[in-house]
Amino acid sequence: MSSSPRQHPAATTEPATDNDGIAPVGLAFRALIQVRVDLSSAVQCHNGLYQENQDLVHCLDELERAFNDLRHRGEIAERAHQRLDSVLQVELQCPRCHHIMWMPYQIQCGHSVCFACCTAWFQEQDMAFERQHPGYNSRAPVPLPSLYYHLAAVGHAELWEIAVLFFLLLHPPMTRPRYTCPCCAKELTIPPFENRRLRSLIHAWAQLRGHPTPPTLLRDDQGPPVSDGDMSVDSDSDHCGVASWVRRESSDTRDATGWCEN
Repeated sequence: MSSSPRQHPAATTEPATDNDGIAPVGLAFRALIQVRVDLSSAVQCHNGLYQENQDLVHCLDELERAFNDLRHRGEIAERAHQRLDSVLQVELQCPRCHHIMWMPYQIQCGHSVCFACCTAWFQEQDMAFERQHPGYNSRAPVPLPSLYYHLAAVGHAELWEIAVLFFLLLHPPMTRPRYTCPCCAKELTIPPFENRRLRSLIHAWAQLRGHPTPPTLLRDDQGPPVSDGDMSVDSDSDHCGVASWVRRESSDTRDATGWCEN
């Protein structure tokens, strides 16, 4: 028996079609389009972020200019405040002792001095006058004859006033001291008075500056000033100065109306 060689079946091949190469190209094309879309979106996002960044830079520039302007204005205001404070501090000082007028007194001419300097100034003028007139007594009333009091007692007011004026013409009162302003030397006819408005301003300024006010017992509406710093006035021992001038003016008024009978 002869054996013949075994033959394998012939492989069958199909002809290639045109769609075999199109599919990968289509996928790649679609992927390329997607990349292009993503890239365009990224570019648009970048442009938006860049514009926002430019807007922020512009806002920062505006804020920096506004801050510099405010800082400049603040420096100007600070310098003006310092100048005003220095000028105000000088104006609130006594022109004689150059200390803060915690208890200012206003003179008839318009100047203001502290109570201590005011009292010391008029004490000097009183003492100088008393040295020139040893018999001068600031508390002595003007004596009136008893006849004038009799006229006043029986109700003859007009005759009493005429009699008092006639008596004062015949017996003029003793020469009084001549008081002048401690700042301008102008002659004064009325006593100085406490400048309450200026006192309130000084104390408000001291509180804003943080300066402690001295232990000062200020004058109230019913009585004369008691103390100003180290200066004190005793109503029984003080024979000259502001307090005595006020008392003397009031006593002169009583004396002229005949309150003291001889």
